Amino acid sequence: MLFRAYQDSSVGVGAIAGVTAKKVLQPHIACTERRARAHPRVLCIQDTSELDYTGKTHIEGLGPLNYEARRGLYLGNQGLPLHA
Repeated sequence: MLFRAYQDSSVGVGAIAGVTAKKVLQPHIACTERRARAHPRVLCIQDTSELDYTGKTHIEGLGPLNYEARRGLYLGNQGLPLHA
């Protein structure tokens, strides 16, 4: 419900006073920390693939990779571009 209200352009972004990303994420972060503390070792695995198309000047919409001269895109866990 909060997300829908925040996204509703008729309400306006500033209409929900005091709502910040930090405040919304805080209970999720706390829960994750609590679950992690219950184990002696926790693996934080991520799967991001980097597609480097630096030499492919005919491809439009590529973004910078780890530095501006390299062009391409990153794929997240579901194979979706993280930026173009």
